[in-house]
Amino acid sequence: QVAKSANYFSSFPPKGHHAVASAQHPLKAMSTGENVDYPDFITQATDEWLPKDDCGHLVHDIKTPFNGLVGLTEAMKGMLKKEPEKQTRISMINRAGHRSVRYVEQTFTFSDLLAGRLKLCEDDVQIGVAILEVSIMLNFAKDKDGTKLIKEGVELVNECPGNWASGELVIKGDDVRLSRVLYHVVHNALTFTDAGTVKLSGEEQDDCVIVRVSDTGCGIAAEDLERIFQPKVALRGKGSGLGLCICKEILVLHGGSITVESEVGKGSTFSIKLPKHMNPPQELFRGPEGFGLYLDDSIPAPCARVMMKRGVGMCCAELKIPFMGGYGLSDLLIEKEAKKSLKKQLGMILRSSKRLIEIAELMKCATLLLDNDFITLASEEVNVGELITQAHAWMAAATDAKGNPLKKADVALEVTVDDDVKTVKGVDKEQLLKALICLADNALQFTAKGTVKVGANRRDGATALWFEDTASVALRGEGVKQCFVPFKRLQPDKYAGFGINLSMAYEIIRLHGGHFEVSPGPEDTGTRVAVILPDDLQRPSRAGGTGDGVIDGAGGTGAAPAEAKPAGEAKPAEEAKPAEEAKPAEE
Repeated sequence: QVAKSANYFSSFPPKGHHAVASAQHPLKAMSTGENVDYPDFITQATDEWLPKDDCGHLVHDIKTPFNGLVGLTEAMKGMLKKEPEKQTRISMINRAGHRSVRYVEQTFTFSDLLAGRLKLCEDDVQIGVAILEVSIMLNFAKDKDGTKLIKEGVELVNECPGNWASGELVIKGDDVRLSRVLYHVVHNALTFTDAGTVKLSGEEQDDCVIVRVSDTGCGIAAEDLERIFQPKVALRGKGSGLGLCICKEILVLHGGSITVESEVGKGSTFSIKLPKHMNPPQELFRGPEGFGLYLDDSIPAPCARVMMKRGVGMCCAELKIPFMGGYGLSDLLIEKEAKKSLKKQLGMILRSSKRLIEIAELMKCATLLLDNDFITLASEEVNVGELITQAHAWMAAATDAKGNPLKKADVALEVTVDDDVKTVKGVDKEQLLKALICLADNALQFTAKGTVKVGANRRDGATALWFEDTASVALRGEGVKQCFVPFKRLQPDKYAGFGINLSMAYEIIRLHGGHFEVSPGPEDTGTRVAVILPDDLQRPSRAGGTGDGVIDGAGGTGAAPAEAKPAGEAKPAEEAKPAEEAKPAEE
């Protein structure tokens, strides 16, 4: 059903569902209609994807590394007065941190997320300083595994007028959003440039500023020049296909524009037109930018639940790009710093930046990459025994946010793959491994001593992939239902985390047409979680989430919260109604 949908919004809104909010009553308008079109399968009975209390917890967890990063860099700026180059670099990390905290605070307001509220601010934007920040941060950007964004042999240069970097050129606009535009366009150029140069240049005109980003990359085919600004268009399979659409929507809302000239094999030049005075700030209720909703008024806004999920995901994903720069830049400064006290502070900045990248990746996977607008599962024949072996290897090597082994010293790991376990057809290998890693992570987090076992076996026309632990938190009855709900943390006072891993795994397995079985571990201690993949996998329609993807092996009502059913009544995924009989999608 997903594969058939050329346009995600073509069938929305369904009859009787009033999805577009009025400015006067956004919450009332957003929550009108049956809640059946939400594109995931969990707790569809409410408009809230992120409950109010959990929204506060999430803001705290995201802001904690920011607070450390901003405080440390603020102190270091004063300590480096005699070393201007280092001071400038630290100042750029500090600047990005301050702006990102503001972005989080603006976004993670519960009522605004639920209403899909977007409000542009009118700030004094030092556009030349913003360009300097982007050029410095992305010059040294690294992903969390240490991979550099800039490939060897590529140079990022800033050729904007010299007085711009001093802050002389000021325009009126939303500082947070215009910085996002610059980061996206430069990041995009670096992603597609394997050799040569990425150059930033600019000129001031009477009523606007033109910023150009030119590269010597692979170039863009003529037929794709307009298409790249549409949502979900990811050339050569790189990225989510949101970045350039975000840029265009932000600029259109400001009264600006973005255009591109390109020649295949020679490179591209993106021209960003920034008005010196933005359009009057306005409040809109259509969710975050990037989905085409601010380019085409005829597209209906999705339901409150979807806008909330997208708002969280987009904000977290947007935080990653600048802090790839913070991670790489602090790593470089550590190498060159002789003073132990400064090395120590830089180390804390590095760890905070890495943690922010990890949070951004996790929340992006839990939201945008499982959005019905993006998910397109591959259909491969996969040796699932090899995936179990990879999950076992991951558990042995995994570390927590502080670099400590995730596996406790008193925990043993065991792996068992029966000889008759071969391959499963119709599986997306990458997504299935992601689900298994989520389950592995959860088992290790909650097991302080004893054993975590992982294995695979055959049963009645299906393959079972299972994890068994001796954790003190044993899932029984209500716990089985609750553990798959997003942000549900069963023992938040004892265990850190966002409570998102199991819901991610649940989404992925249900999308494949599989289901879960949850039962007591050996001697009624711990928990055994099994993923059941039938030989004839039939992927369900995204139009309806029946909530029957969990069977409580202990005999309780372990179905997902949407429609709890006893284990004996739960229909396996392959018996789901065909798309035309399913409830209308509730976007």
